[in-house]
Amino acid sequence: MYNILKGGIFARHYGGLNLKRPHGINSYLLLIIKSESILYVNDTKHHVTPVNAIIIPPNTPYSYYNIDGDYTDDWLHFEASSTDLLDKLPISVPFQITNASILSSYINQLLWENYYTDEPFKTKHVDYIVEILLNHLYVEAKQEKKVTYTPYLQKLQQLRIYIKTFPAEAPSSQDAATQCGLSLSYFQHLYSETFGIPYKKDVINMRIAYAKELLTSTENSISDIIYLCGYQNQIHFFRQFKEITNVTPKNYREIHATKSN
Repeated sequence: MYNILKGGIFARHYGGLNLKRPHGINSYLLLIIKSESILYVNDTKHHVTPVNAIIIPPNTPYSYYNIDGDYTDDWLHFEASSTDLLDKLPISVPFQITNASILSSYINQLLWENYYTDEPFKTKHVDYIVEILLNHLYVEAKQEKKVTYTPYLQKLQQLRIYIKTFPAEAPSSQDAATQCGLSLSYFQHLYSETFGIPYKKDVINMRIAYAKELLTSTENSISDIIYLCGYQNQIHFFRQFKEITNVTPKNYREIHATKSN
């Protein structure tokens, strides 16, 4: 379904880059542009700021050069026997990327599978990873609210995954900021801007969601559940639970026990 020809990640051109392909290339080109650049596709000019992606189809004229200093990008030349996923994406038009690191990791893994994995697994692995990569690009392209690219995005995502998995162990705002290498005020601003919710509220929501899960899937006492969700104060837990669910933990368990019967 997909054939990887060549590519690279964090390709850096010291002193800049000025590339012209008046006839394009015989394959698709995916660029993850990480430097401020001017890009021409079919004579249409685009001023590209970090970080943007663009997919250029075969035999399409293009050229690009960076504005100042060094130029860095990820790139991938590939062929596609089916364009079902590609047809859903913006083609020949750059769009903003908020999670460049995950896209870089997919391209890196694609190159590894293409160069060093034997058949029949090579083709299967490449197809799966390309589909994941294109689906991520689709999600990025369709996002209505774009956030400013930040090099701390991966750390923030790792933190959010951790507190979703272990809500009882969610660090304080200050400790979370320290883990991310940020000041407290900037961490709080960046977390809210990135995920659309303040850090403290996000932690509360995740803890209450975990409490609801335990109430309906275990026979643990409410006191045990309060502890498992990371609360030291029962009154604090009861107040937050009722604010979010409009019922007490006991009533919530009873309602869902009735529904399951």
